[in-house]
Amino acid sequence: KLDENLTDEGYHSVTDVREEIMISTDANTGAYAFREYYTTNSIKLMLEDQERFVGSEVNINDFVCVGIPVQLIEFLKKLKTNQHSFPVRKIRFCFDLDNTLVSYSTKYGDYSMVQPKAQNIQLVRELHKAGHYYYSNSTNNENTSW
Repeated sequence: KLDENLTDEGYHSVTDVREEIMISTDANTGAYAFREYYTTNSIKLMLEDQERFVGSEVNINDFVCVGIPVQLIEFLKKLKTNQHSFPVRKIRFCFDLDNTLVSYSTKYGDYSMVQPKAQNIQLVRELHKAGHYYYSNSTNNENTSW
């Protein structure tokens, strides 16, 4: 629930939140990493401690709901095939070789003994195909033959 008055920055303060109970026509969403799926309890505790929350208006064209697996799969499919209407910023990724793109060597320092991690390498290929940049790094300080 949002306060009708705007803050000095032009936002509405969040005054209350409820999970799966409609208390206003506004929605709250975000990315988070809590043990439970809903952030409502955490936000409610913070509001009780007088923490400040504000609501930002998001244009419907700038929003994608990926709340269930089928929505996420569909969104990723649209991203991969450029069937979306929003700009995607090109990003530079750094991948560690050791146990990320290839397995640890069975012989310390000898990269001829590693196995490729196909799923991770496929991800790098897809990122590159989408126009992103990548480079690899190794924390292994041993001399290698390559």
